Amino acid sequence: MVSTQKKERNFKNGMDNASASEHMLPRTSNRTNANANALQVGQLISALGAVLMTVVILNAIANGNGSEELEWLLSHPWGIVSLVDLYVGFTLFSLWIFMREESAMTALVWTVFVMCLGNFTTSLYVFRALRSTNGNWDAFFFGERRNGSSSISSGAR
Repeated sequence: MVSTQKKERNFKNGMDNASASEHMLPRTSNRTNANANALQVGQLISALGAVLMTVVILNAIANGNGSEELEWLLSHPWGIVSLVDLYVGFTLFSLWIFMREESAMTALVWTVFVMCLGNFTTSLYVFRALRSTNGNWDAFFFGERRNGSSSISSGAR
């Protein structure tokens, strides 16, 4: 039990019991912990995405008829919408790859794989990017070009 005098003293100092105890705790960066957690969650989701895509791609190869099913998909308006939506997303993701990668050839290879293998490749790329950043979100988003050395940004001037 906290005495009445102690409560009054804490109140006069502008602190209730909870904030008084928080004030005495060593300050650790909640942001650092949140970044580490986000990094781990991102790695887990991207790894699961790659595994899931592997399973469904192998299933489609084993049990599907690619040309027949593509014909069916293209004969339906929502099938076309789905494909356009998918490839717009792949293109936007590929732009991010070109922004991150120092080598245009490396970015091009990743882009070809994105266009052919879809989100299997995006999952691998995100996993690789998260693993290489050591928790630095600038490094995750901007990769090798985070210091402003992007040929994309220099070419736009």
